[in-house]
Amino acid sequence: MNSKQLAKIAGVSQSTVSRALNDSSLVSSETKLLIKNIAEENGFALNSQARSLKTQRTRTIGILFQEHFVDFTLNMYQSHIFNLIRKELQKSDYDVMTLFDNPYRSNRIEKILEVIKNKKVDGLLILRTDVKTIGDVIRDMGLPYVHILTPLNDKSLDKSLWLNFKLGGYKAGNYFARAGHKNIVVISSKEEAEIARDKTAGFQQALKEHDVELTENNIVYGDFSFESGYEVVNDNIEIFKKSTAVFSHNDAMALGAIEAFKEHEIRVPDDIEIIGHDNIPLSEWFKPYLSTVHIDSESIITDACTWLKKQINGDNDYAPEERVSQPKLLLRGTCSLNRINFDDLDEITL
Repeated sequence: MNSKQLAKIAGVSQSTVSRALNDSSLVSSETKLLIKNIAEENGFALNSQARSLKTQRTRTIGILFQEHFVDFTLNMYQSHIFNLIRKELQKSDYDVMTLFDNPYRSNRIEKILEVIKNKKVDGLLILRTDVKTIGDVIRDMGLPYVHILTPLNDKSLDKSLWLNFKLGGYKAGNYFARAGHKNIVVISSKEEAEIARDKTAGFQQALKEHDVELTENNIVYGDFSFESGYEVVNDNIEIFKKSTAVFSHNDAMALGAIEAFKEHEIRVPDDIEIIGHDNIPLSEWFKPYLSTVHIDSESIITDACTWLKKQINGDNDYAPEERVSQPKLLLRGTCSLNRINFDDLDEITL
């Protein structure tokens, strides 16, 4: 089947078929659905090379990962976000291109700049705080973009959907303080320094409101991986043995810490409670299920991808209603739920 035959079956023009299959805002959602259903039933697909030449589009979105990104096995939350983005963009027949600083090359940023300057992507989803010269190139090229998840240091890039990490830390600290914990450990990371500072600052603020102090000696550092959570407990076991609660800056390190606790016969949650951050799918794979700070990643990704596609199609007036996502505290098996009176359900989700 060619586009002329498809148009005849659908009762529309060839140009409408082309616009519908390219997700143009000029075609109604009902007509798009009709045309896409007919195309699928008859095995019709636009020739990608011809489409690219005609529309000057690649049907590819670049995902610009954070500076510390190495691979998906170490960066589990990035892997979760990538899968959400890929699934959302596939609905509109977009491919994705991963972009990150290659730690094995001296000119790490050049490959990213090359992709942007050579127009190899129709738009960018930016998952990093520091964009440096990349921001200048994005503005000069007029490239559609949406910045998501992290606070951005370049305020001129204003198309942003980000998370309130300080509030996430605050909610974890508020629970621990209300549960009566005095000796608490934070597993942080030296990567993503600004985000780590926000989480710790919110956590400390909540403790201070309840006259609980978090000492510098009780802040230890991993690298976001499961292995580093395991190792940081073993390397600082005396600190953890004296503690009754742990706030980990991500779920992977929290799960690694729990494995180390088992080897040292530290019972969770009887001897020590632990709360992670991000609510990755892995947090409910092992018992006890991990208590964590939940991020509504699905809604953020849906809004971000919609916003980006609108820009690509020329609708620059569209913006999601919510610009800042507020986290929630999910209490599961790694917390003893009998320690406090749950009279503030706006903060805590069971």
